[in-house]
Amino acid sequence: MPGEISFGDHVRVIEGDETRRGGWAGLLGQCYGVTTPSVTGVEVIGGSKGDIAFNVHFDDDSIADAWFHPVHIDYVDHAGGTESTIPNTRLVRDATGQWHQVESEEG
Repeated sequence: MPGEISFGDHVRVIEGDETRRGGWAGLLGQCYGVTTPSVTGVEVIGGSKGDIAFNVHFDDDSIADAWFHPVHIDYVDHAGGTESTIPNTRLVRDATGQWHQVESEEG
């Protein structure tokens, strides 16, 4: 559902003092994970109020992935076509955010 960020979604980092300082402001990335900072101890851009953070990956290798408080990222889309492989299972995401198992090319 748009507005509710989850694993695999494209997101944009919102302009702000902290995101500008880190070089992330305005960048498009992909959500690679969600965590509870009080349990995992990750450093969160924007603090850990609400005890949730999203890991955002950027395709540019010169830009470090980071954990962001939800107020610092905006949902863009569900990244339709994204693939994920879990041993012996290949999944492809559609534009609605649903994951579908697909047959592997080997068999």
